Amino acid sequence: MSRIGTRSRPLRRSNKHRRGQALVEFAIIAFILTLLFGAMLTFGFLLFGANVLQQAADVGAQEFSRLPLPPAVEFPDLGTTGRSSTDPSATISGSVPNVFADPEFAAQIFDEQYLVVDLDNDLAAGQTLSDYFADKPIINRLLQTLLIHQEHNGQRLVRYPGALVTNPNTSELTVLIPVVTDRAATGEETTIEWHAVIEEIRSEGNGPLSLNSSVSGFEGMVALRINYPFQSGAMIAYQYELEDGSISGNVGNALGEEGILNHPVPATDGNFNPPSPYTLEVQADSVTDGLRSHSGRYGMGHLEAFDIQVRPYRKVLSAQAIYRREVFE
Repeated sequence: MSRIGTRSRPLRRSNKHRRGQALVEFAIIAFILTLLFGAMLTFGFLLFGANVLQQAADVGAQEFSRLPLPPAVEFPDLGTTGRSSTDPSATISGSVPNVFADPEFAAQIFDEQYLVVDLDNDLAAGQTLSDYFADKPIINRLLQTLLIHQEHNGQRLVRYPGALVTNPNTSELTVLIPVVTDRAATGEETTIEWHAVIEEIRSEGNGPLSLNSSVSGFEGMVALRINYPFQSGAMIAYQYELEDGSISGNVGNALGEEGILNHPVPATDGNFNPPSPYTLEVQADSVTDGLRSHSGRYGMGHLEAFDIQVRPYRKVLSAQAIYRREVFE
């Protein structure tokens, strides 16, 4: 009998153990890519803000030093003198003229009324925001790219980040910057310092702007600081429970230690009052007007994560510049 040849059939491996492999790979890669993308956005905008801020401080201080002002003049204190304070006409600061009272300073260097722009009432028909800022003081122009959009009480605002406040003496909206100096173990803010957007660098409460300043060796100096609260829309703030049970808000303290527990900072606004005469514009402690990373009573933001509202990653940047005044009398 002739032998009938048979062709062997290759063995097939069952795919039942490989089902969902692509989904698992995607889940792992997507997490890493999302983390990298969020970090790129956060720190990219952070570096951009820092560059804008430093340029504004440097150029603003340089132009300020060339402004023809009296030899004896003072930078205003927050909440006691100045345009948006208890001295609405900005006439005095201590016993010498307040620099905010000088019309050339407000016209050329900085005017805090332009920290908040009402798009419906401040802009002319057909005018863009860039056109609006074209003839504004130099520091206001340079800070334009850091402004954020917000709808508040039916108003479409473009404003500087921070806490939206009103001065009853001038009826103007402006911005103050809350700086958190202490937190509870659970993350809530317990102590806040209030700062203006621009302020003077001082030594023991004394400023060097006046030629008869008590800051020895630095009389007649423009020592300018500009503050900017950066708040991420992609990353949230954490506190770290260290191995010994202590709580730290500094990620550097958690590096290299074992048993670190991460606690997201809850977005619970406390009861902090700005310095007189400022009053807070936003009274609710929840997300308002669709503004998340800068929402809340103090503009410190509310993001949603872990089914709770948490604070965004936040850093208050300060850029400084010092120039000697050019004074002729």
